Amino acid sequence: MTQKNHFQGRLGSYIEVLTEDGSSTFTSQYFAENCHSTGGAFEETVHNYIEQCRIELLLAKKIECAVLDVGFGMGIGLYSILKKIEQLKNNSAFDVKTKKFNYYTVELDDLLALSSLQKIKEAFKLNDDDFNLHVLFLNIQREGPPYKGLIKIPLNFCAIKLDIFLFLGNARQTLTFDPDQNPQFHAIFQDAFSPKKNPQLWTVEWFQTLKNYSAQDVILSTYSASVSIRKSLLEAGFMLYNTKGFKHKKTMTVASLNPITEDFKHKYTSIDADILRSKIESLKDLPTYLLA
Repeated sequence: MTQKNHFQGRLGSYIEVLTEDGSSTFTSQYFAENCHSTGGAFEETVHNYIEQCRIELLLAKKIECAVLDVGFGMGIGLYSILKKIEQLKNNSAFDVKTKKFNYYTVELDDLLALSSLQKIKEAFKLNDDDFNLHVLFLNIQREGPPYKGLIKIPLNFCAIKLDIFLFLGNARQTLTFDPDQNPQFHAIFQDAFSPKKNPQLWTVEWFQTLKNYSAQDVILSTYSASVSIRKSLLEAGFMLYNTKGFKHKKTMTVASLNPITEDFKHKYTSIDADILRSKIESLKDLPTYLLA
């Protein structure tokens, strides 16, 4: 594990840390936590979200997909989705059914989001015709106030029309939709900073909001195995499953609205009854969580 460069964002400094798989993560000065496991930022994202939320299966079955990534950060969630699409498109034996992919994400630090999207554009060698970030440069200025609200960015990638819906600012305020524009999430990457550091994105009320915006076949995945977080998900109406965490992490949580079954790689154990019996309380909203 080697410390490298740093980036000055709206919320303070981010120290770049090289992880075991060769990818980098940031240590956030504001949250005093790493964005990813030092065991491998990219591999952790693939294990926790691409695999658990069955992105490959979505691409094989859904003409239109919708994914919510809670905490855009360095953009590794989006990067991992694009890598999966690229991999499957280059596999002649795999039929990618998806024609439209809606990627929704929330981020508190607008400068970090801008920097991360620039790096993704460079990593995939995308030109302005396929991925134009001009609207971001118009709205996000380092010398100006932080941008709060929604910015939509189209991306043409491997013959898939992919729209990025970037909600900047406090997600409890910005992630809202009109009744006729329900996004119907098929997958949710619950990857916010820890409940101790960022509790407003781990409460019963937050998970109820996510449920209201989800399709019936949604799968929510999170690195957290906390009983209080699991109880929050349960009280919000999700079914709970235990599965193996990334590398040395024993467990993580997968949640759904419909029963899910094991796949060829991962074993899921229903834990609803165990969580119900626990005396540990769920996490509830405080009035300050809804403030800007």
